[in-house]
Amino acid sequence: KSEGEEFFRKIYGNRLNGYISENVYDSLGEAYLLNGEVDLAIKFYEKTLEFNDDNEFAKETLIKLKSQH
Repeated sequence: KSEGEEFFRKIYGNRLNGYISENVYDSLGEAYLLNGEVDLAIKFYEKTLEFNDDNEFAKETLIKLKSQH
């Protein structure tokens, strides 16, 4: 398992009545990015924007990742 997968398992368990917050997806995006898993990082930063399309960090990170990928 990758570090990103392990992080996902730890964070995914941190739910409240099945609700996963924007912060969980943002954290997963960061974990996958740090692990070099750019495609998964992009996926989770996009999910972050589904919760909050005003998240400037996620927007900027996606622009950067997509331009380099």
